[in-house]
Amino acid sequence: MLDFTRGVFGLDTPFSVVATTHLTNSTTNFQNYTILEEPKEILAPKMVACHTMPYPYAVFYCHSQKSVNKVFKVLLGGEDGDRVEAVPVCHLDTS
Repeated sequence: MLDFTRGVFGLDTPFSVVATTHLTNSTTNFQNYTILEEPKEILAPKMVACHTMPYPYAVFYCHSQKSVNKVFKVLLGGEDGDRVEAVPVCHLDTS
């Protein structure tokens, strides 16, 4: 993961890591969420996204796009009171 990220950004480019964080412990598998605050944009001229894969051990699928993207942090509230700080990405050109 780090080798791929360094390949996209370059060896000397500093970068930050952001991730979706569960702020409460929930046992609900699926539920509806509501946006609780206005999303905050994270300025990111380049980005790498890594997604977990369904394996019995840690496996990630990482990718980047050359097109323009917008990255946000948004606070979500679940039906059961669960709170999540999510990191959504909007792909502005998917051609």
